[in-house]
Amino acid sequence: MCRGKNWHSAFRTLLTEIGVNASEGDYIVAINGRSVRDVGNIYELLENTAGKQTKLSLSKSSNGCGSVR
Repeated sequence: MCRGKNWHSAFRTLLTEIGVNASEGDYIVAINGRSVRDVGNIYELLENTAGKQTKLSLSKSSNGCGSVR
């Protein structure tokens, strides 16, 4: 996982922020509450989200069991 340069606002990696429970190898299972299995292309769920808070649901497994938010 790219650790980013959190000391510089242009190079921050939000997944490394305090309180975010994300690890290298985690799967994105939902974006803004919508399952990635519901779309043909995961990027569809990111359309029109620029500049807006986006909620990712992550899981240690591809089937979504044990997902974390």
